[in-house]
Amino acid sequence: MSAIAIKDQGLFKSKDKRKIKTQRKEKAHISEEREIVEALEALKRELNLLYNQFNFTTDPSLIDGCIYGIKAANAKYTFYLKQCKEKQIRAV
Repeated sequence: MSAIAIKDQGLFKSKDKRKIKTQRKEKAHISEEREIVEALEALKRELNLLYNQFNFTTDPSLIDGCIYGIKAANAKYTFYLKQCKEKQIRAV
């Protein structure tokens, strides 16, 4: 086997390795986007539940708890919205 053929085989192997690394990065990026979108959807449901709980609660202590829960969920929601904007995710 000639030296050129051996070098060509090595070249193809390195291209394959680069292609595999690129595919892994793309999959990681897609899964990260999916996690962000799923977190936003879960927070929307949580906020809806917290607002409903707030609307039907009469005990002042429980009302305070609802308010803190709503503030915390809103802070998380804002964080994930910023992540979407930074990563230019439009599926929300």
